[in-house]
This record gives sequence, C-alpha cells and structure tokens, in this order.
Amino acid sequence: MNGARDYNVIGGLLGLGEFILLEIISEMILPQDVQQFLVVCRKINKLLDHPRFKKIIQSIIKITPVFIIKEKQQGRLKGMKFVHSNKYAQSTIAFEPVICEGIVRFEVIFEHTRFYRICGIADASCSFDAYMGPSDDEYIEKTVRYDN
Repeated sequence: MNGARDYNVIGGLLGLGEFILLEIISEMILPQDVQQFLVVCRKINKLLDHPRFKKIIQSIIKITPVFIIKEKQQGRLKGMKFVHSNKYAQSTIAFEPVICEGIVRFEVIFEHTRFYRICGIADASCSFDAYMGPSDDEYIEKTVRYDN
C-alpha cells in the first residue's frame, strides 16, 4: 500500500468517519497540528462538538509539574531536577497538579543512586512527610509503586 487510493477511502480524508478522525487527532503531539487539521473543512471542524474532543485536547496539552518538597534538608531543585541531599535517607517527592482523568506521560530519570529507585502513583489525599516512604503504614493503601 503506497498511496491513499490503496486504502479505498471514498472521498479521501473526508470519507473517514468521525471516530477515525478523532483517532487521528489523538495521535497528534502538538496542539498546533490539531488546529491546522480542524480548519481543513466543515466536516472535520464539527469534531469540536464531539464529547471525546475535549479529552483528546487535554491529553495533548503539556502539564508542567511543580515539586512539593516538605523540608529543605530533603534536597533542592535545580531547574526541573530534584537533587537529593542525603545519600542514605529515603525521600518521597510529590508533584502538582493532581491528575483526575485522562492519560498523562510522566518521566523520571534516576542518576547516581545506590539502592532503591522507586516511582509511583499516590492518591491526592497523601501528604508525604520528609524521609517517609510510600510503603510506610499510613500511605501503603493509597499508593502504587514501581521499583527496580
């Protein structure tokens, strides 16, 4: 299959149904690409009224996380990087905003770690004390952890 004709879509892009068009939009990375796609014609522009459209746009828009560091002795921020101050004490860092729905990509890179490297998801009600871990008694039922 080398060309659009090989897919037998009558009318080209306009021959696709709303669900396929929404799927195409959901694969786009930049909001500007979605914007250009929507101005192609009225049929595609009508996707703005579709219930799935808002969720797709929310998943494309980039969220900048804010570090929540309880005590200064845990470490410091260096740009978008947390630098741990004590090599031997555990440190749990939470981030804002709380994600309530949709799919979010979140990347964590561990550097210069000796033992555990754990990343996880916590319930919004969790407020981690300094040097407490997500597996400590008060948090264990409200967290999911992925470790090495």
